[in-house]
Formats: sequence, structure tokens, C-alpha cells
Amino acid sequence: MIIQELGSLREINDTKLIRAAVLLLADVSDEDLIKAIKQVQLNMVRTP
Repeated sequence: MIIQELGSLREINDTKLIRAAVLLLADVSDEDLIKAIKQVQLNMVRTP
């Protein structure tokens, strides 16, 4: 779908992903945001 919509995978980079995530935050409930933050924290602890 990324290739179909954006033309290639090269169109995706960290900056664009972060900006897209910030836009999506407006549509997420506080509960879902807290769950996601907790998951990120767990992933950071598990990563060596």
C-alpha cells in the first residue's frame, strides 16, 4: 500500500513517520495513548 500510495519505500523516513504519528495523536484516546507509552517503555527495557 505504501508503494501504491506514495510511489516507493524511499518516500518513508523517520521524520515523516514521527510527524505522521504526531498527527494521529489527535485521534487517540488518552487510555490508548497511555497503553502505547507503557508498551514503548517495556520495549526499551527489553532491548539490549
